[in-house]
Amino acid sequence: MNRILNISILVALSFMLFSACGKKHQGVQSSASNAVDNSLEPATEVPNETAKPANVEESLETKINNTTYDTYVNARFGFSCTYPSFMKKGQESDNGDGCEFTYQKISFKVWGANNALNYGVRQALSAYAANASYKLVKPGYFIASGLEDNGNIYYEKYYLKGDVWYSAYLSYPPSVEKVVTPLLTNLFPSFPKIVKTDEN
Repeated sequence: MNRILNISILVALSFMLFSACGKKHQGVQSSASNAVDNSLEPATEVPNETAKPANVEESLETKINNTTYDTYVNARFGFSCTYPSFMKKGQESDNGDGCEFTYQKISFKVWGANNALNYGVRQALSAYAANASYKLVKPGYFIASGLEDNGNIYYEKYYLKGDVWYSAYLSYPPSVEKVVTPLLTNLFPSFPKIVKTDEN
C-alpha cells in the first residue's frame, strides 16, 4: 500500500515538473517571438528640417526706402532723369529715344519724341491716355494712371517743351501699390530735367 502511494506521489510530481518546464519553454518562445516582431517594426523617421537660406533678400519696401538714385542722360532729346539704383538699367533703344529700368515685375521707362502731330496737352491726353482712371492736367504736362491689359498699374507723365514730348512711365503689380508710393513722389515731380543742347 505504501509502495503504491509512493509511486502515485512520484507520478504526480513528475507531471507537475513536466508542466512547469513546458510553460517556461512557452514563455521563452513567446519572448523570443516578441523580440523578433519588434525588430521588424520600422524605425521612427526623424523629419529633416529644411535649412533656411543664409542670405534672405531684403524686402522691396526696404529697397525702396533705402535706395540711392542714379542719373540717366538722353543725348538725343537732351534730358536726364533719376532712377533707383536697385533697378537694372537696360540698353538704350536702338533709335536713342529712351531707356527702361527694371526690377522683378516693376518697370520704369523714359523717352523723348517729336511732337509730329502738334498735339497740345489735352489733345495728347485724349490720344495717349483715353482709358486712364486718373487724369491730371497742368500747364505743359499731364499725368495719368490706370490698369494695363495684364492687370498691372501704370502711372505716367507727358511733358511738352518746344516740339518735344518727354515721357516717363512706371508699371507695377497691384500687390506692391502701397510700397511703390515713394517711387512716384521721387521720380515724377522732377521729370524731366532738360539738358541744354544745340537743339533746345
